[in-house]
Amino acid sequence: MNWKTLRDRRFWIGIFCVFHCLAVFICEFPRISPVREVLAVPFREYIRFFNLGQNWSMFAPEPSSINAFLRAEVRFKDGSVDYHDFPRMSKMSVSERFFKERYRKWAVDNVRTDDHRVYWPAAARYAARRAQEKTGKVPIEVSLWRHWTIIKDPMKEFVPTGYRIPDEKLEKFKFHIQVIREEDL
Repeated sequence: MNWKTLRDRRFWIGIFCVFHCLAVFICEFPRISPVREVLAVPFREYIRFFNLGQNWSMFAPEPSSINAFLRAEVRFKDGSVDYHDFPRMSKMSVSERFFKERYRKWAVDNVRTDDHRVYWPAAARYAARRAQEKTGKVPIEVSLWRHWTIIKDPMKEFVPTGYRIPDEKLEKFKFHIQVIREEDL
């Protein structure tokens, strides 16, 4: 490899690094200015294509004040019922959390909300397939349930580290029922 080729590679790698950093900074910086919105236009497809988007909702000024998870209740042809929990960090090891955090975020921040009802049928079919793999039984119906609790203000009420509210004390709401057909499995 000659020096000119190496120098050319470094130049293009540098250009890519500048482009990448600029794209992430401009597209993912909190939306505070209409000028930023205009500057972000050329970078949006790059950010979407490589799934580099971030959500700033965990930061100030208003981080989420709920602890939520999603559960599917699966009814089988024989009348029995099984449950499929979408990923819950409190029930996983550190290594499992690393690989499944994205799916927890998908379930809690998207599937759970009414604004994203378009995802509900696919989530129900997914839970049916997982339940069939687990039990070997034929699912006929899936109900999706939201479970949540309000996170207490630590400045007003002490909550010991590691404390978990038992599932049966959480608020819950059935928000979708999906009949499962043979072709869904």
